[in-house]
Amino acid sequence: MGDQLRVVVMNSFNHDYASAFRASLARLGLQADVIDLPNIELADLTPGKVRHIRHLLTPSAPEQIVIFCPGIMEMFIDGPHHSVHFSGYRAWHDDRSGSVLPHPWSVHAAPPRAAIAWTEKPALRAGFMGSIYDDAALVRLGRRLPRPVKSWLLTGRYLRHARMTACAYASGLPVRFALAFPRVEALEALERQAADQDDFDVRIIGTGGFTGLPDAKARYVDEMIASTYVLCPRGSENFSFRVYEAFLYGRVPVIIDTDMVLPPQIPWRDLALIIPYDGLDGIAQSIRDDYERTDAARFIARQRAALDLMQELGTGYWLDDALGGIVRMRRAARETTSAGRLRPLSI
Repeated sequence: MGDQLRVVVMNSFNHDYASAFRASLARLGLQADVIDLPNIELADLTPGKVRHIRHLLTPSAPEQIVIFCPGIMEMFIDGPHHSVHFSGYRAWHDDRSGSVLPHPWSVHAAPPRAAIAWTEKPALRAGFMGSIYDDAALVRLGRRLPRPVKSWLLTGRYLRHARMTACAYASGLPVRFALAFPRVEALEALERQAADQDDFDVRIIGTGGFTGLPDAKARYVDEMIASTYVLCPRGSENFSFRVYEAFLYGRVPVIIDTDMVLPPQIPWRDLALIIPYDGLDGIAQSIRDDYERTDAARFIARQRAALDLMQELGTGYWLDDALGGIVRMRRAARETTSAGRLRPLSI
């Protein structure tokens, strides 16, 4: 019965997440009331919009299960039985009430394998192209804070209060990039540390934003293909699209771990280089160490595995597993705590 399951999904300008959820529910044989929410820019978030979303997340019947996906927005609202995000914070993430999923969608098309395949060990080359946020006021402030304060901020605890965040935006406080300072720090650290290493090619290109125009997309793809390692520090959210785009192009993402919850569907240690935020002082050496212990055969195998991964993620199996698991878990919890008041959902 559709009235037993409500899924509230916020789309983005580039991606129709609601359609992906509908397709997954259809594969599972689950009927659901799927509510599409248009994309809301964080800067446009208001207390009134938060109240409206909370209303949508309120079950209309005791037996109804409510699942919420705010798209890429880090909107953590109490109320739904389960929330689905593309980013999370280890300090307070709870698998019982939230899931962090892969984000395999991209505005860039998958390339022919022959056009990007390595046949020998690639050069020691690391790249980044995109917004650096070095001119954002809160980023500049964040960089000047003591390390313990930075580490506390990067747990994202204030994000648990969606209404407070909305009030900050309504008051004109530009908090969207409050936690983007690790991006500037990581890029500058790598450039500085690799400057005197002639065999280490680092290309950092700040664009000031993504226009989506054909020339900008083509240049981004060219830079991606030219890189061996792709720098993927967080921006306004505690993940980066570049991680999955690096996989899409068979490159090695360099993830700066800022208390991230990484989706369990991906063998991260095999396919990516993960550097803790507190390890930025040695970021160039960490990349070099990975490069020197990886021979040509291993680079080629790692690339093949990344390309296979993106092909598998494109099937949507991970969303089926997540939604099916959420429904089973909530059904079991209701049957245990409510003495069977929830009508069974078959999946």
